[in-house]
Amino acid sequence: MLIHTPSRKRIRRLNVRQRKKLRVGEFRESCFEVKIRFKQPLTELNYGTWWGAVVDLIEANHLLICGIGGQLPLIETNGIVSAADRKSPTEEDRLAVLAGLQGLTEVASVQVGDFVCAWYGPFDI
Repeated sequence: MLIHTPSRKRIRRLNVRQRKKLRVGEFRESCFEVKIRFKQPLTELNYGTWWGAVVDLIEANHLLICGIGGQLPLIETNGIVSAADRKSPTEEDRLAVLAGLQGLTEVASVQVGDFVCAWYGPFDI
């Protein structure tokens, strides 16, 4: 497996099967980072209800989220959001996640990052 994204010159030399296997070119998949800060630290009691609301929001938009969590009581957390299918989330998906997370009562602030390659990074996590 590659550690970095192949150069454009190399991508042009690859056939369709190779580009698909390496997830480059037209098969590139993107994701974005989400950073969440809470008004008050989440305890075990209110973490379950908050997490249920996040899962409902993410699944309603046909997305996946990973990396959310940490040691309780939780003051802040971050994760990566990607599309559920073999595609990339859209700008509308990114804005829907931002608006949905800002609408949760436990959340003080939300930051969503730019789109990055889901297979080759870079990530702050």
